[in-house]
Amino acid sequence: MSRSLLWRSALIFLIWVLLNSIVCAEAHSASNKLRNWFRARRGGHFQVLDPKAFRKLLGDDWKWAASTIPFFESEDQDITAAYYFRWSVYRKHIQVHPEVGHIITEFLPDVNWAGPYNTIVAAAGHHIYEGRWLRDSAILDDYSRFWLWPWARTREYTAWLGDAMLARAQVLGGLHLLRELLPGLVKNFRAWQASSWVKDAGCFWSGDTQDGGEDSISGNGCRVSINAIMYGELSAIARMQELLGMHAESAGNLKEAAQLRDSALKLLWNPDIQFLGTYKAQPPSTRGPTNSRCAGAPEWPEGEVVPVRESMALSTPYFFNMVPANASHLHAMWNQVWDKDGFAAKWGPRTAERRSPHYNFTCDHPCTWNGPSWPFETSKLIAALANVLNYFPEQVNVSSRQWYELMAQYARAHTRSHPVQPSDVSGKAVPPHPWISEDIHPDMGYWVARDYMLRHGEADWRRGYSYLHSTFCDLVITGLVGLRPRADDLLVVSPLVPDDIGWFALDSLLYHGFNLAIVWDRTGERYGRGSGLSVWADGRLLARSLKMQRLEVHLTDRTELS
Repeated sequence: MSRSLLWRSALIFLIWVLLNSIVCAEAHSASNKLRNWFRARRGGHFQVLDPKAFRKLLGDDWKWAASTIPFFESEDQDITAAYYFRWSVYRKHIQVHPEVGHIITEFLPDVNWAGPYNTIVAAAGHHIYEGRWLRDSAILDDYSRFWLWPWARTREYTAWLGDAMLARAQVLGGLHLLRELLPGLVKNFRAWQASSWVKDAGCFWSGDTQDGGEDSISGNGCRVSINAIMYGELSAIARMQELLGMHAESAGNLKEAAQLRDSALKLLWNPDIQFLGTYKAQPPSTRGPTNSRCAGAPEWPEGEVVPVRESMALSTPYFFNMVPANASHLHAMWNQVWDKDGFAAKWGPRTAERRSPHYNFTCDHPCTWNGPSWPFETSKLIAALANVLNYFPEQVNVSSRQWYELMAQYARAHTRSHPVQPSDVSGKAVPPHPWISEDIHPDMGYWVARDYMLRHGEADWRRGYSYLHSTFCDLVITGLVGLRPRADDLLVVSPLVPDDIGWFALDSLLYHGFNLAIVWDRTGERYGRGSGLSVWADGRLLARSLKMQRLEVHLTDRTELS
């Protein structure tokens, strides 16, 4: 071999080593994406569910869904119908703009309070949690980058961008986009701190409208929701830094997050009602006062925690895993979810306790958080309860059956509610069909904002149709089916389903580059692949249990039977 050929061979080898090291450094490089593409199709011959069986439920969206979403069915027809309806809703909100790529909207028509491209950051966390299960990664790649552009209105409403982006990376496996996104997320958190931190009280302050809960009973102040969200953001940043090897930065932010948690849970606790609540304080000097739009809104004394129970004060801390396992006084708050004088109602949990003298106070506005049930809040509450049942079930007197009943109720709000139409005004019947809008009457099941706008002759009464400000499919996957995403290769499946449920199946789900199928078949007769709970990856049986229970298995392990 000539010397020049040896040099050329050595150079080619060095280039190969360099390129290979770059590929290994980024878990979702082009090489890894190609590997995932082959993996997803390697298990393609293994199929539990036939996508064609759901063509009718998906309508014109079936062709898109066939190659993009994980397929699911259960013996509860409302949950199954709502699952496919929500994917169709999600697709309606995906837009592509040459300047920024894909974005997700909250309202289908343009609204005058939205930012560029009709985007609203309040719903962005829900959008990313829901969309993380789509096979087309470009959609949320673009959308995640969009929110870190300088002109994006990132702090117009409180939002959990960092938490959601980390949650998505746990589904994809590896450090997908995190190295690129992290500096912007840190900058965003520190900007929130500079504008909204009340130094004297030691808490984050927000108006209730900016906090996504306009015209609430508690009003403005150091609200539980913004403090829990900021805790979640800082915790997510610390976890990203740990994954990226930034150990000193991670340790510092974890310590700061713990201090925020401890001070907030102490400051916002009202011992008289045994519940967390809004601490009334003056806004920081960088923020102007935000007044309620309703003359009937109650006024509360400064320096005290408002004596009213609101569901956001329960859901948000548990959604972001802010509550320690040994905090028994906080766990008791969950009793209000099933109390008829608390949050319990026929069509969805109330946003404020029924027993409050200010419940549903007079407010001439279509969107209020003083009693109606909001899917935005309901989906957080259901996700929060799933966290409780997975992380410390012994400490809270709640069962998987109660979780499942909340989920079934949420599904019925989609499939059996009353979608108010103009014809209702003239007394003509409107046929029931899947529906999602802003807020639903918790006792009567009609969509409140839509009804209000129709009765008042407002021109934008259609705006709430297919409203995308909540999750549903993500709750099915992570709660009902029980796939609990993680950064490592330990696969955790923990269904929140009573043992007497006959069957469900989730198929064609791309997770860490593997094509997963998760099936519960109590008798084995529904799918003919054995009885019990079974998990397949790329067509290979990973784990099986004859009873409904938590399964943990590494994605590279052999079959485990129990």
